[in-house]
Amino acid sequence: PFANTITCITSRHSDKAGNGKTTLAVAAIQTVEVREFFSDGIAWIHLGRTPLGEREIRRLYEQLYDQLLGSGDADVVEEDPTSGMDDDDDGASSSSSDSNGGRNERATRLDSNLSGGGTETKLAKSRRCFQGGELEGIKEDLARLVLSRKILICLDDVCRMEDAKWFLFGTRSDGNNNFEDTPHRVLITTRIPGLVGPSITHEVFVRIFSEHEAVKLLLTAAGRRPNGLPKVSPVFAQARIIVKGCGNSPLALRIAGGMLRSRNRNWTLSSPAWKLLVEQCRTSLEEASKIRSFANSVQRLIDLSFATVTSDEFRSILRQCFVGFAMVFHDTDSLKAGKGIPRVVVIRLFAIISSLEGYVLPSRVSSDDLADYMDNAAIILDTLETMNLLQRAGHGLTKSSALNKWNKAAGGASTGSAADHKCYSMHESVKAIAEEMAKRKTVAFAPLYNDFHSFMSGDDVVPEWDGPQFPFDECMVMMLDGEVAEMADSSQSSLYERWNMEEYSTENTPLHLIRAKMVPRAVEVLVDRDFCSRRVIALGPIEATRRHVSDLIDLRRAHAALNSS
Repeated sequence: PFANTITCITSRHSDKAGNGKTTLAVAAIQTVEVREFFSDGIAWIHLGRTPLGEREIRRLYEQLYDQLLGSGDADVVEEDPTSGMDDDDDGASSSSSDSNGGRNERATRLDSNLSGGGTETKLAKSRRCFQGGELEGIKEDLARLVLSRKILICLDDVCRMEDAKWFLFGTRSDGNNNFEDTPHRVLITTRIPGLVGPSITHEVFVRIFSEHEAVKLLLTAAGRRPNGLPKVSPVFAQARIIVKGCGNSPLALRIAGGMLRSRNRNWTLSSPAWKLLVEQCRTSLEEASKIRSFANSVQRLIDLSFATVTSDEFRSILRQCFVGFAMVFHDTDSLKAGKGIPRVVVIRLFAIISSLEGYVLPSRVSSDDLADYMDNAAIILDTLETMNLLQRAGHGLTKSSALNKWNKAAGGASTGSAADHKCYSMHESVKAIAEEMAKRKTVAFAPLYNDFHSFMSGDDVVPEWDGPQFPFDECMVMMLDGEVAEMADSSQSSLYERWNMEEYSTENTPLHLIRAKMVPRAVEVLVDRDFCSRRVIALGPIEATRRHVSDLIDLRRAHAALNSS
């Protein structure tokens, strides 16, 4: 029964990132047969590498419920980017004395929400149901709804079985996995074979690319048409070396192709970027043979991608913006829910990063300078996208409340430019590499010489950095709160951009203030009547209240940490 319920997509090559496990899962759930069989809904939950805390589990429970609730009312599954459940340990302990009768009552309310009423009313009721109570009790309530319906739950990027068990309904909390067969099914993607256990699940292994398929992907990512390319051609012969150095990993091949395309769309076999790429892949293949792993291949390619930028100044800013995106947005609900970060928000962050001198924020920025920084930031963002280090979020547009406002203002037909509607995310493996780069004690996070860096020599001097730490969240705060933020607002001509910025600002300004250790300013913002009104208008009363409670809890913890230090 359990093996019939859970299907696990994994890879025999756990050292190779981006093997296509998520892509295969997405392709499977988009087939007509799967959608017709799971007529009661399909939910997509991303767990990720970070261990789940109580707040995250509550947020994902509500996200799961909202997706299944929305699937009955619209073709697009609804996801809530700010559905973080805002209970801390104290709040959870105070509600742990709920009786079974209380749990049954909550389950009845959840079931009634699922069976009738308007979508907005049902969503509001469901959120109140998730605000308190034990996690085990909430899981039991959700199980009553899930187990009797034809529902598919997709758990993406599972790294710990302890996290996945919160979403395996029908299993017992004591670890006993025996239960009756039910109509619902679970689809898991993980890079760890045997994570769930071969005796209790059906594992599907992603096939590694053939050499010809890998070469075609590389050339396509590099902007070439590989159809009809003979295997005896010089391009194919050298591309085989690159493919082997990338370990046939689709993610590594896309980054390699993006590097070539960003340097010169008309590259040839004699282009410097191509020669450097071939040499680095030879070196990576040598490293992999020694350590018996391709775990470092993607990191080498990312460092090479920046090394091929000819301008030292642009290379430094590009690398800082890449790391800044990962560090500033890594725990925002918008990125966790898969919505991505709106283009206007990313451009503002990159504009401030490009204005830094010695990791120090500018004391004053004129309107003309700000306009130049914003133009440069747009170029930086487009370059990182071309390099395949940033990617467009697959469904950010359909979930944006700002887009809903825009459509209403436009009479149901959006007339904004395609560039306005872009939202960006970062592959989990690439984000992990960027977070490791942030730990480097060198100027602009440059790599130190390594025997397996073909683009560097032992004579290259990489200056170390002993100055102030990089002001990641301070950069974002500068574009969300203060004089520079007001100037940026006045320069935005698009109404859709303003709505997108207002939504992000009201949702995340306190978060960035607290992380930047600007606790007094965070207090002022959270008690400001105007900010509270803006937050309610942008997020709705239910979301605004829950977000406010979450910020107050984080503020209390930050204040306690400051007092203890």
